[in-house]
Amino acid sequence: MIKVVVFDLWETLASSRVKESYSKLLKKEFNIKKPLDKIRDIFEETFQTKYWETEYDAFKEICRNLVVAPTDKNIFRMIALRERKKGDIYLFKESIPLLKQLKKKNYKTGIISNTSMADYDRMKNKLKILKYIDYPVFSFQVGVVKPDPVIYLEIQNKAQVYNNEILMIGDNFEHDVAGPKKLGINAIHFNGDFSKLKEDLKKFNVFLD
Repeated sequence: MIKVVVFDLWETLASSRVKESYSKLLKKEFNIKKPLDKIRDIFEETFQTKYWETEYDAFKEICRNLVVAPTDKNIFRMIALRERKKGDIYLFKESIPLLKQLKKKNYKTGIISNTSMADYDRMKNKLKILKYIDYPVFSFQVGVVKPDPVIYLEIQNKAQVYNNEILMIGDNFEHDVAGPKKLGINAIHFNGDFSKLKEDLKKFNVFLD
């Protein structure tokens, strides 16, 4: 029996109007030779797993880890690209109604997201989604990014339920489906279609109507 429905945040409940990924923006801007998934992993593991005193310090370290000269010019270019990507974020119109329906049916809700402290502040102030979430878990708070098992087990610890009573929903198969399933957590791969998602929820006896 599902008791807690947990969502990824980016590209599941919310997005940016800048559709190119930040990894792709970095690759193009700095002519980085590494593959996109490697750039993404380096960025997430550097920026999204700790409390940074300043963004400048964080992006200086990101420069080093991406083998980009950590000059003031490059650091501020990286920060400007991040502002461009995350400065125009929005919720999908279906997100809040879906969360309200789940809570009306007495399900607890959660978020597991690879998110930095800076993006968390931006998300909290602009999206105002956390009042609909019982158990928020962000990578910068726990010190690891998905698909590290620790980040999924944090939800289990907060909710005090069995792993098979949790349902994870997200757009990244490795992070939101394969990772949770290794721990016995149920999962749905979200493709952007909320109508299909509601049908998929029924397979887990989560009925919203």
